[in-house]
Amino acid sequence: MNTITDNPIIAMMGNKRGYVKIYTVKANNEIDFECHQADIRTIALNADGTLLATASTKGTLIRVFDSTTGDALKEVRRGSESADVQCIAFSNLSIYLA
Repeated sequence: MNTITDNPIIAMMGNKRGYVKIYTVKANNEIDFECHQADIRTIALNADGTLLATASTKGTLIRVFDSTTGDALKEVRRGSESADVQCIAFSNLSIYLA
């Protein structure tokens, strides 16, 4: 949940395989969009809730989305072999992703 701004955002696994649901509390708005073909393993919001990063259970790609629209912004290949990505974190200014 984003607690820095006055408009909290909650990101969670969607109802379908590979989907994420983002709920904007004050606007009472919800979007559901596909991030991966496989099940989602890890999701993370940046500090101001504007960016969402996801990794699937396959663990080869990390994708970054605009959390207000669900538009894909960036895709980072972690490797070609499967891996268990347990945590994703944005730097304070959202310049780096770990």
